[in-house]
Amino acid sequence: MTNFDSNSFYSKTSNDGFYMSYYVPRELPKSTDDYYYIIPTKYDLKPGQLAYDLYGDAQLMWIFSVYNRDILQDPLFDFRAGKIIRIPTKQRLENII
Repeated sequence: MTNFDSNSFYSKTSNDGFYMSYYVPRELPKSTDDYYYIIPTKYDLKPGQLAYDLYGDAQLMWIFSVYNRDILQDPLFDFRAGKIIRIPTKQRLENII
C-alpha cells in the first residue's frame, strides 16, 4: 500500500499502489487564530502563488479550498479577486499537517 505525503490533498485517501480508493477529504479544524483575507487582484485565479507567498509551498494551495468549502467549490476558478476567505496561520498549518 502506498501512502500519500502528509502535505498532500489525498493524505487520508488509501492507495494500493495502482488504484486509489474513494477520496477522503482532510479535516482541518478552524481556530480563533485564523484570519480572513480578501483576495487581491495579484492572486486572482492564482491560489498556488498565494500559498507560496504565505507558506513557502505552492502545493499547499489545496488548503484554501478545504478550509473554505462553502466559498471555493472549484479550487481554481472560484479563487477570484475580492472574495473573502479564511486562512490558517503558517505556524498553525505546520502543526496541523
